[in-house]
Amino acid sequence: MGRLLQAKMEEWLDGYRREGFAEGYREGLAEFRREDIAAGQRELLEGMARTRFGADAARHLSAAFNGATSERLIADVADLVVSCGTETEFVEGLDRLHRA
Repeated sequence: MGRLLQAKMEEWLDGYRREGFAEGYREGLAEFRREDIAAGQRELLEGMARTRFGADAARHLSAAFNGATSERLIADVADLVVSCGTETEFVEGLDRLHRA
């Protein structure tokens, strides 16, 4: 293979590697931001549950999340925090979400 062709191929490969790295970096950063936002939302909801219903309710909430960060789960739990009138109602709602 000629030197010119070899150099051109190495240039292309280098460009593809940089593009791949940059794309991977952007995707990783976006995922980190989503996870960071979800963690903040979980903490906020746990604090709200603790304030409204007590420490036991907050522990139930933490267990219900069990590391999950889906937007749907966060929205459903936020609805429970706002709409439930008692700790019992809140914990039962969490149990229903967990079974679903």
